Amino acid sequence: FFSVHLNMYGASSWRDEGKGKGGAKGKGGKGSFGGKGKGGGKGKGDGKGKGMSNGYDWGEEKPDRPMNEDPDYQRAEPTEQELYNNTSSKFMFDNIEVDNHLSGTDTHKYNIDPQTFESLELDSILMSNIKKCGYTDLTPAQRIALPVLRDERDLVLVAQTGSGKTAGFLIPMIQDFLSKGDFDGYKTLGCVLAPTRELCCQIYDDARKFCMNSGIQVCVSYGGTKPQFQADKIRRGCDLIVSTPGRLKDFLQRGTVDLSCCRFAVLDEADEMLQRGFKEDMYEIFDYMLDKASRTTALFSATFPEELQGITREFMNERDTDERYGYIFGRVAPVLVVPHGIQQIIEDVGSKDHWTMMETLRGYIDSAPAALFLVFVKTKREALSIENELWGGSYGVEALHGDKSQQARETALANFKTRKTTILVATDVASRGLDIPNCDYVVNVGVPQGIDTYIHRIGRTGRLGQKGTAITLFDGSNMHVLPDLLKVLEKNQQEIPDWLHGAAERGARYSGGKGSGKGKGKGKGSDGKGKGKGKGKGKGSDGKGKGKGSSFEGGK
Repeated sequence: FFSVHLNMYGASSWRDEGKGKGGAKGKGGKGSFGGKGKGGGKGKGDGKGKGMSNGYDWGEEKPDRPMNEDPDYQRAEPTEQELYNNTSSKFMFDNIEVDNHLSGTDTHKYNIDPQTFESLELDSILMSNIKKCGYTDLTPAQRIALPVLRDERDLVLVAQTGSGKTAGFLIPMIQDFLSKGDFDGYKTLGCVLAPTRELCCQIYDDARKFCMNSGIQVCVSYGGTKPQFQADKIRRGCDLIVSTPGRLKDFLQRGTVDLSCCRFAVLDEADEMLQRGFKEDMYEIFDYMLDKASRTTALFSATFPEELQGITREFMNERDTDERYGYIFGRVAPVLVVPHGIQQIIEDVGSKDHWTMMETLRGYIDSAPAALFLVFVKTKREALSIENELWGGSYGVEALHGDKSQQARETALANFKTRKTTILVATDVASRGLDIPNCDYVVNVGVPQGIDTYIHRIGRTGRLGQKGTAITLFDGSNMHVLPDLLKVLEKNQQEIPDWLHGAAERGARYSGGKGSGKGKGKGKGSDGKGKGKGKGKGKGSDGKGKGKGSSFEGGK
């Protein structure tokens, strides 16, 4: 796993000779509602073997890094004019349901009522940059984040997609640096971790906007580019770093980055980092920082699954102590609520009928030829297939997925944002946090694997309270998600097709019953020797018994 992880994020040790270690233990997944069940079945393990690992093990998924990537590629940074021109500033407050809630010690002292940036008495340079962005009033998420973080309190903030969370953590961090005036570039004072390269670049650009002409040096690090370019810039001075966990961990181990004075840490889309397997990396990264009693830590996301709650206990001040108060939990809107400006449409295209699905997709695209369509698919192969079919029909389309080089990924996203292409077919690399101005339609080809993913995907439209349309083409897959999807539609007062009620009832049964699981066993390692199949026990994929509901609901 270690070699795979580094490769995904561009560490220089692409080929590691030595022991190739597969994942020997195989377990079936829990039911969609956390239901426990009987395992069963035989499973191949991935064993241990010696040999050339080629940077990954045959028992694991190939790393998300294309072999034809240009090792000398370096992202062209937007100019000052481009940075401010690309800012989304018009927030439609009427289309966002606001139910601001704070829990923790002394929360009564924080003003979370509507207010303007002018009223916050921010540093003049920072305030000037905020005005250049066109920001005047705080969004509901910012009304919570700014006063709490300026008071150096730890914060967990759960807010809808497109609600201004990025500015919510960057502005108080930068204000802290400017007010104390102790930034010099030699030791990094602030760190923002994000799960994807694309989100890293977006946060980095936002940080540059707010830090313009302040003397604060902002750096970014992520995989897919030559580490030397990023390392050289960091060594010239880095007060604030925005990074993916893998590349930052590599730089810390090499001594490229010094976080010993880091007093402001942010985990953006933290639930996605957990799902991508970065938990241990986050532990190691935080070990390089000041201890949690001496730093301000913030965790931002649109969802807050149960496994994420354990992270707060590890990285944040959970309880009041003599040194400082425990963290504050903030919520902008009730759970399962998405921005009101997003119209959600669910259409049945038949059980995995590709022809019907493509005809339906083309119908929506043809009905709005000038609109921007972000089409989400489950696999890279599916992204390539749909891209080719639409391209053959003379549509302006590009794909965004992990098999593309970093340069190609950034170009595809930039072309879509600037309307050089009007259709972007993407895997979930584009589902988290990306701010795509005026994205009119999001289309899910098939129901996503979880309701959290659904909410994040459709949040690429209807940003900042604008209007948008989210279409899900149901093909019979991921039936277990339908009960939660039905709840989202009902809670947001969306039109529900008659067939969905019955399908959701059938989907609920998918969370019960016996399931088959992979067993323990030894298999071949990476180019090495190993033993054969073995029987084992695992938790069934649709286990029988009691379980927990979705990440938003209580037990079911």
